[in-house]
Amino acid sequence: MNRDYLTAALTGTADGGCAVAGYTQNFGAGGYDVLVLKIDASGNLTWARTFGGTGLESAYSMIQTSDGGYAITGETESFGAGGSDLFVLRLSADGSYPDCVANCSPTVMNPTLNISSPFLGANCTPTITSPSPTITTPAPTITDVCTPLHIEESDPCRPDLDITCSPVPGGALFIASADLPLRIYAADGRLIYSGTLQKGQNRITLDRGVYLYSVDLRFWQAGEHTGKVVIR
Repeated sequence: MNRDYLTAALTGTADGGCAVAGYTQNFGAGGYDVLVLKIDASGNLTWARTFGGTGLESAYSMIQTSDGGYAITGETESFGAGGSDLFVLRLSADGSYPDCVANCSPTVMNPTLNISSPFLGANCTPTITSPSPTITTPAPTITDVCTPLHIEESDPCRPDLDITCSPVPGGALFIASADLPLRIYAADGRLIYSGTLQKGQNRITLDRGVYLYSVDLRFWQAGEHTGKVVIR
């Protein structure tokens, strides 16, 4: 089956129509010939022309000139130096070029177009939910890397008095239930600190070492309370 092809050679015309060029196997001198069609603003075929020889000819570009005619360029194998050569064809406003182009009468048909609505897919009903984040209060665990070393003793005659001593970086932390005098001795018996513990927390700055009470080899004495502490 022979075919007709319309390439990208299309141009609008001054009367609101258009002109189209391509190539055809159904008309012309044989092989593939250039086919030029003029269509009016209503889509009716005004005229049709073919150009070519026994080889292959095809149009690639076309414009309407200032005098209402047409200039067409393409390639030809029927004319020129051999092989494929460039051609330029100049037609008048009615598509005529005596002794160069031939008339042809292609069949014009009105196509029946089927118009349908595109399928958009199934109905979508998204579910909207409100997030309910869970808020928790962290409960961190505090662990001493070095377990505090302390010994505390209470006066059996004064059960209402209580005191504890724990080593802390750079010293010792005393927690007293009442105001008490405090003395701290070094391991060699030297008095290192003498003062008064206030009720509550008391931080005493001490260098690294072992601290004791020199009389009975206890480490510190606060009132009637005694104990020991090692500062690391």
